Order: sequence, then structure tokens, then C-alpha cells
Amino acid sequence: MKKTNIKRFFVLFCVLACVFSMTACTNTISSDSAKTSLKDMKVNQYASDMVQWAEDMLVYLDQTSDAQIKADGEAAKTLSYVNGKVYVVNMQGMNDKTIEFYNSWVKTREDLGALKSIDKEDVRVSDETGTLCTIAINATYETRTCAFELVIDDDFNLDSGAINPTYTTGEKMEKAVLNTVLGMGTVFIVLIFISYIISLLQHVNKIGAKKQTAEAPQQTAPAPVVEEPEDEEEDDCELVAVITAAIAASEGTAADGLVVRSIRKVGNKIKIFDNQSAADRGGTEETMKNYTITVNGNVYDVTVEEGTGSAATPAAKAAPKAAPKAAKKAAPAGAQGAVKISAPMPGKILGVKANAGDAVKKGQVIVVLEAMKMENDIVAPQDGTVASINVTAGQSVESGAVLATMN
Repeated sequence: MKKTNIKRFFVLFCVLACVFSMTACTNTISSDSAKTSLKDMKVNQYASDMVQWAEDMLVYLDQTSDAQIKADGEAAKTLSYVNGKVYVVNMQGMNDKTIEFYNSWVKTREDLGALKSIDKEDVRVSDETGTLCTIAINATYETRTCAFELVIDDDFNLDSGAINPTYTTGEKMEKAVLNTVLGMGTVFIVLIFISYIISLLQHVNKIGAKKQTAEAPQQTAPAPVVEEPEDEEEDDCELVAVITAAIAASEGTAADGLVVRSIRKVGNKIKIFDNQSAADRGGTEETMKNYTITVNGNVYDVTVEEGTGSAATPAAKAAPKAAPKAAKKAAPAGAQGAVKISAPMPGKILGVKANAGDAVKKGQVIVVLEAMKMENDIVAPQDGTVASINVTAGQSVESGAVLATMN
């Protein structure tokens, strides 16, 4: 029995719930229907008045100048204030939507021309919340037709307004092409401007590089002083002096009278002078360097020992070899001096730089001798007085010929 009662109670509860649900749905439907009916009643009651307001609005816009329309909008003057008629629309006065509609008309009227006729009106109930209806009007102007849509809210104020001129296909294509050209032109102008900016940046980089190049010498102007080349030059000068002394000794002339033009290093070899070894000379094989020197077709091997200065010794021993050459030609008797200045090689006298009786210093040029297409200065071997000049300019002489004498 208890289970049966529970089932009956549950069934009764479900039936009551369904009844209440149906009642609520009916009330909702009835409420929506009531609202729709209220809108329909308001639209039907004031439809003619709203259409008249819309037509008078188009007439006002057509017959009023742009400046006056803007002034009326700024002064919040309603259509009723302008023409003295009473309309249900704009009951609460001018609003922002009406001013926007005025501004849109000012921008569009040039494409329309003067108003010819109002062809069709239609008032439709709006389904949007807070919006009463939409007034649709088609009007014919000089240039084209135009469709207006004016949305009225529940308080009979303008909620929005749309102006839609009718353009032909050709006009639409023309506007599309114009918009495309303007868009592409804008893009190209921007690209050209960007390219110009990039080119300016390149010039700026070049100017900066030039400034850095101009400033670089100023920064690096104080060149570092390298002392090693000076040592090398000193070593070379010493080497040349030793070689010159050796050659002069072998030729029987003064060292100051020779100019060494070239030196070719043969390599590190042991060259024994007078059958003496490197050990006998006080040096080592590593410190001995051999050079081959060619002067006037004669080849000379000169061995130099680094740091000992002993290379001059063999040169001094070679001096007696030149004595027989100097003794081949006897000096003329009479005005001859005690010191003879001889030609170290065959050649031609280019000039005489001193005269008999001149006081000269050691190293002073006495005669200029041309040999092997080179000019050789023959100088005084010591301080003294020129006793005689035995040659003249242009004269050819043999090796060992006495060029001058001095005391």
C-alpha cells in the first residue's frame, strides 16, 4: 500500500508541474504578443504622421543650404521648429543621430541634384529591442534615385538614418578603379619614400667612413720608432767598409776612392786567408760569412767574421800584391810628390777637381774616373798639398797609372 501511494503522489506531482509550465509559456507568448501588438498599434496610429515627417524632412534637406543645415543641427532645431508643423517624431527635440544624418546628407547631395519626386513610402515594424519602426522612402533626384532608411525608436526619436544613392555599374567600376589606383599610388609613394630613406642611410654610412678615414691618420700619425733597422744599417755600413778596405788593399789604392755598388751573399762558408783556419784567426765556423764581390769584371771573395773586425787583416796582407802594378810606371822627375795617387782600374778621366799647389784634406776628391760606365771619385789618401796633376780631362788611363802626387 505504501508503494502504491508513493507512485500516485509522484504522478500527481508530474501532472501539476506540466500544467504550471504550460501556463508560464502561455503567459510569455501572451506577453510577447502584447508587446508586438502595442508596437503595431503605435505604428498604425502614427504611420501617416511619421511618413509626413519623413517627406517634409527630404523637402527641407533639398531646399536648405548646407551652411543652414549645419547651423540648424548645431542649434538643435527640430523640423517642427523649422517649418512650424507638429510631428510625433522628435518629440523630445534634436538628438545626435539627427545631426549625423544631416552631415551625411551634406556629403551626398552633390551626387543627387535637386529633388524631383518622392516615389514610395513604407513603414515597417522593427524587431529590435528599443526600436519602434523603420521608415523606408525612395526618392528621385536629377542625377539618380536614392533610398532613405530612417529608424525611429520607441520615444519617436531618430535612432539612425541611412542614405543610399543608386549608382550604375559603370559608376561603381569607376569608383572601384579610382580607389584601387589611389591605394596603389599610396603604396608606391610609401615605398619610394622608404627607398629614399635607405639611400640617405647609405650616404650617412659613407660620410661616417670618410670621417673615420680622415681621423685615422691623425690617430696613427706618431709612427713607432723602430730601432732595429738602424742597427742593421750600421751593420751594413761596417760590412761595406770592411769589403771596401779589402778591395782597395788588393788594388793598391785608398779605400775612400771606391764605391761599392752591389754585394751578393754566397753563404756561410769557411774562407781561409793565408792558409789560416778559423780557429787560428780566433773565430768559429758559425761566425764566418763569405761574400762574392764583382768589381770591374774581377771577382773577389771576402770573408767576414762577425764581431771580431778581423776581416780587415787579410785585406791589409793583400796590399803588397798591388805594389808591382804601381811600380810599372815611374813618376816623372821634378815636381812629383812623395805620395802617389794611382788609378785602381782602367778608365777615362771625366774631370780634375784639384790643381797643383792646392791644400787638400783626406777624402777630398782629386780626380773623377769613369770605369764600367760608373763614376769613381779618386780622393786624397791623407791631408797635404797637391804636388802634381798627371792627367787631363778626357784622357784614358790604365790600371795603376799615376793620376796625381802630393806631399
